[in-house]
Amino acid sequence: MQNLDFQNPVRIIFGQGSRKEIGKTLGEVYHKMLLMVGRGIPSAYIQALSEDLRENGIQVFETDPVDSNPRVSSVRKAADLCRTEKIEAIIALGGGSTMDCAKMTGASAATGLDVCSFLWGDVQPITASIPVITVPTIAATGTELNNTAVIRNELTKKKSSCAAACMYPAYSFIDPEYAEKLPKRIAMWGAMDVLSHTFEYYFNGYYSPFQLRFSEGIILAALECISHLARDGYDPFYYGELMWTAAMTWGTGLTRIGRGLPDMACHTIEEGVGAYYDTHHGAGLGIITPNWMRFVCDKKPEIFARFARNIWGVQEKNDQCAAREGISRMESFLAKTGIETSYRQLTDQITDERLECLAREIYQENNGVVGRLVPLSIEDIYKILSMSCR
Repeated sequence: MQNLDFQNPVRIIFGQGSRKEIGKTLGEVYHKMLLMVGRGIPSAYIQALSEDLRENGIQVFETDPVDSNPRVSSVRKAADLCRTEKIEAIIALGGGSTMDCAKMTGASAATGLDVCSFLWGDVQPITASIPVITVPTIAATGTELNNTAVIRNELTKKKSSCAAACMYPAYSFIDPEYAEKLPKRIAMWGAMDVLSHTFEYYFNGYYSPFQLRFSEGIILAALECISHLARDGYDPFYYGELMWTAAMTWGTGLTRIGRGLPDMACHTIEEGVGAYYDTHHGAGLGIITPNWMRFVCDKKPEIFARFARNIWGVQEKNDQCAAREGISRMESFLAKTGIETSYRQLTDQITDERLECLAREIYQENNGVVGRLVPLSIEDIYKILSMSCR
């Protein structure tokens, strides 16, 4: 373990039925709140939450539903409403897009700065935020418990992220019953986000016996939950367990402390594709991740061999052969969940020329740093993208 300084101030209320604590808990603190919801959230959930807040003395305002890949325009509109109505807190009901949009809105409303000033050009520091309360309806990013947010500029087709100490949510109510009507396909996409964020530190090349075992525990638990959910459909117990794996990896940040920098190659590449084509982030990670593994595993076979043996039970003694077998088993597992294997299953707009441009843009926008375990060149990124579009 490297030296570390860790804090996560979010109050977590977790478990089946915990949504019933929302109004009572928040009514003791706030009187005017903005309710922000994701597009596609069942109206019954929205109505029930809104009524719960009002019954506990909270005046509720609403804004337009948030799209997947949250947009700068959504933040601007919601921030204006917060300033006009003197909103005291924002409650986000939905997935990572909704919660990230709420964080950006809170920061913009409190500082008076346009959201783009946090992200592009002469970047301004985020020094204040309206309190944000997160109510996740999917196990995915873990953003319900951290201080980061990602947004998409729909005009430039670029994504960017920011983080600040004041952007930690004040409360997070994690109730697996909110996921009961979540389409299986979207649940599987979210699960890929959980795995991907865990992989980013597991595959960063830093050796820590405790942290490696901790990550393996999360990966194995996530795979067990995914297997049950893919086969049998929604189950509050297994979905609750999956939500907790999201909380324990990128959410609380426990998998990253004392481990150095993450290998963000898959996220970096996927966000370039998702920003341009507006494809689902988790779906893209399910496509990119095994292709990235295949592309880099021969350069660090011992790391992927550990993954193969400890996660997939591979017995092969040769590291290179074990690594390849482990990746094959992961691909077979993902195929059984119905997760897409090519971007062409998500959009028909992809061209080879655009992939070449994307590879160059991804490399340049990240100052030539894409991947830590195996640093990737523009040509490497293009090859991974091509593999992901077969």
